[in-house]
Amino acid sequence: MPNPNPNQIVFDHAVRALLEQGAPGFDFNTNRCTYFDIKTGNRCAIGHCMPEDRARHYADAEFSASMVRGEVSVHLGLDKLPDPDFVDDLQWAHDTTAKSPGPFIEEFLPRARDVAFNFSLNPEVTHVPS
Repeated sequence: MPNPNPNQIVFDHAVRALLEQGAPGFDFNTNRCTYFDIKTGNRCAIGHCMPEDRARHYADAEFSASMVRGEVSVHLGLDKLPDPDFVDDLQWAHDTTAKSPGPFIEEFLPRARDVAFNFSLNPEVTHVPS
């Protein structure tokens, strides 16, 4: 039996991981996202969707999120690759929020809901109790 929508699986996994982490995977010295921040151990949205050793491998690389979809697919046991536009949009939501001055989670969740809406996903995981 095939897995459900791969975009939904990636979305749920990334959002849950970021909620638990509570902060972005972002290098403020270089002002860019990092799949794995060696100083803090934090990961970006897509960095959470691959094994730690692979996230470390890509930590300093300039790869777009859609370029690592194969890593994500294997790690999460997906039957097919997530949509490249979805992966880039989810990562954009993370990166844009990381650069904003407000509290990360409070600003990330509405952006994540927009991604869910744009790709017809269930945003339930973004609705956390206050």
